[in-house]
Amino acid sequence: MKTAQEELTRLKDIIDTAKNNMATLSGREIELLNQLKKDFNVSTIEEGKKEIQRLETARDKINQTIEKEYNKLKAEYDW
Repeated sequence: MKTAQEELTRLKDIIDTAKNNMATLSGREIELLNQLKKDFNVSTIEEGKKEIQRLETARDKINQTIEKEYNKLKAEYDW
């Protein structure tokens, strides 16, 4: 059976590990937000979500144009 001191030491170690993990994750979050700003000129997650929607819409339009032109060529050259 653990003594109170051993249990407190164990809990302190868990808390210290959690603090270290939180600091690491916070640093990663900052770095990812900086990368978003640099690559896509967005500063928040919400702006990032809007940018994703904008890019998906643009991609869909490009795919439609490709499909349309492909079908046009296919019909023109009787593939």
